[in-house]
Amino acid sequence: MTVQVIQSSGHNGWAVRCDLCEHRFDAAVAGQTAAVAFARINGWVVGETTWCPMCATARITRIA
Repeated sequence: MTVQVIQSSGHNGWAVRCDLCEHRFDAAVAGQTAAVAFARINGWVVGETTWCPMCATARITRIA
């Protein structure tokens, strides 16, 4: 599984970027695993594709 999580520049944290709209979620946590968990808690879909909560909702609505 490829996770689209990159280390943020300028501070000790991580950034998650949406594959569809380029929204970004910043998490001031120590590691990549914690950043992924924190993003998921906040509604992000993180996995082979990474979607922000808005894109994930729109995608699920279109499929249904």
